[in-house]
Amino acid sequence: MTEPNQVVARLTNGTVVKGLTRDFFPNRSTFHVTPLDQSGPITLRLTQLKAVFFVRDLIGIPDRLTVKRFDPDFDDPTRGKKVAIRFNDGELLCGYTLGYSPKREGFFVVPVDLSDNNLRIFVVAEAVAEIGIGPVAETMIQSEDDRAA
Repeated sequence: MTEPNQVVARLTNGTVVKGLTRDFFPNRSTFHVTPLDQSGPITLRLTQLKAVFFVRDLIGIPDRLTVKRFDPDFDDPTRGKKVAIRFNDGELLCGYTLGYSPKREGFFVVPVDLSDNNLRIFVVAEAVAEIGIGPVAETMIQSEDDRAA
């Protein structure tokens, strides 16, 4: 039996499901999450999802600010390519990816900040409005900063 993963599944309709999963695989159309406050698992379909966050802790760190920029002094190619993702709902996520392909239904992202509560994030391609790789990712982040200023 595999060890369970703590996950936060964010659905495209805004629903958030927090719990444990043992059967998430990026090439499967469904998986199960057992919320800590329920007795049994619920089935989630990839088509319902925005992203699945594999987390250290299901409570998270509510007051923590999310880092949304790349460290210019840190360049580790083993972490993958820089990526910025703008979801259909407008949220911007940045990190690194080793497995992005426009032909896949989704891909994993590792957060910029290694101390983040998120260990890795599976992004569902259908929930993405725009994606930038490498220098384009940095441009997207800078544009976001300019809008916020």
